[in-house]
Amino acid sequence: MATALALAAGGAARAQTTKPKSLTTLIVPYPTGGASDATARGMQPTLQRVLEQAVIVENIGGASGTIGVNKLLAGPSDGSALLLAGPTEIILAPLVVLGVKYKSEHLRAVAGIGSHTLVLVARSDLGVGTFAELVERMRDKSKPSLSYGSFGIGSYAHLAMEDMKTQLSVDATHVPYKGSGVLVTDLAGGHVDFGLLPLVGNVADLIKSGKFRALLVTDTSRNPQLPHVPSALEVKGLSNFEYVIRGYVVVPRATPDAVVERLAAAVNTCIADPAFRQFLEGTGATPPAPHEPSEAERWYKADIDRYRKLAKAIKLEPS
Repeated sequence: MATALALAAGGAARAQTTKPKSLTTLIVPYPTGGASDATARGMQPTLQRVLEQAVIVENIGGASGTIGVNKLLAGPSDGSALLLAGPTEIILAPLVVLGVKYKSEHLRAVAGIGSHTLVLVARSDLGVGTFAELVERMRDKSKPSLSYGSFGIGSYAHLAMEDMKTQLSVDATHVPYKGSGVLVTDLAGGHVDFGLLPLVGNVADLIKSGKFRALLVTDTSRNPQLPHVPSALEVKGLSNFEYVIRGYVVVPRATPDAVVERLAAAVNTCIADPAFRQFLEGTGATPPAPHEPSEAERWYKADIDRYRKLAKAIKLEPS
């Protein structure tokens, strides 16, 4: 009987390596109504069709997205649950949030979903019109020191700004906010001097209306939304300042290769759908080209290495 049970269990395990359970849960680590939630629900119909099974979106918000990550990791590694996440939840939280027990390596990237560029903006009345002028102003000791805002200690915007300060040997006071929305409001109100913002939502409109002065985009080329704003490669004094914020679909690290490949094919079908691509582009994201899970893993590992090095350089500690 023991032998028969063992053989049956082995057969079941082999079946799971090719096809997840009849229900797939796509976890969004934030409440309903946000951009991540809309992205997940935009993927849902295509995932159901390609996987030939029901797909539900489950919103598990709280604790900077870490509760949703923990929910994924507490479940089986069989492809029955996926997580839609970005660097905040799966790379930065283990570095900056006290009590987070998981590591980035506990997760495996199935596919990239889209990437966002950051834009360095200054309040309109700061008196700087170019990145070079901002650097000159920061170096001018005869004037009051400047402040920059980010959407939280240990956020990718915070780490990128500290990278800039180090490269240029300049200083500015960090003002952390609880989210980008409050930062946008305070920048527009002149309560903080400059900052890095994701080029999403109404940021481009605020730039075009003159509320913000855009100084550079953190990409290797100019952004179609802001064709007059130089890329990081065009400004002098900075190297490797390309910060492209990627979203991922991830699963637990122990998920079998065959399951990951099947899920990746389904996600790539979503990305190839013209309506879904148009939706992503409407949010300011750049959809990726079709890619293998190995390519998504390469992006993911590069992001992990980069943010860890930056966190170590500024002696960032969990709090």
